[in-house]
Amino acid sequence: MKMLLKYRQRPESFLFSCTGIHAGRYLHSRTTQDILSLKSNQSGLAGCLNAKGQIEGLFTILCVEPSTHYLLVSDGGDSQLVRDALLRFKVADQLDLSLVLDSSVIHIIPRHSDLPLPKELLDFTLYVIPSTRGRSPGVDLIIPRTELKNALSVLSAIGAEMT
Repeated sequence: MKMLLKYRQRPESFLFSCTGIHAGRYLHSRTTQDILSLKSNQSGLAGCLNAKGQIEGLFTILCVEPSTHYLLVSDGGDSQLVRDALLRFKVADQLDLSLVLDSSVIHIIPRHSDLPLPKELLDFTLYVIPSTRGRSPGVDLIIPRTELKNALSVLSAIGAEMT
């Protein structure tokens, strides 16, 4: 039986982890998303703007722990420049913004919104982040880079279609 899933590997995407007692407050003031209203496991799309209102980065931000831990998925660019832009207005804030190097992003598009993700796939997954790319709502799976080949094999075995 074929699963009704489409997926796309996102090799150009990278992941930041933002932690610290001022993480939520700082991201709330630095991005276009109401970060402080996000509860655990909620996500939102956010922009990071310069002083002229020009976009320096777009992120899907997942609240791991309100106020103190967030994950930011960026769809590309130079990770160091994006990190520098995010931290441009950090003065005395107590937070750490680190690039998570050992992760991969796979975007899953279920053909039906109530279709559950296969358990075999969730065994590899660190985080499931609701995300819309283009017109298709779906989820970003954050997977350890060492498990990427296994996750792609599971997707192939269940008949998921690569886009």
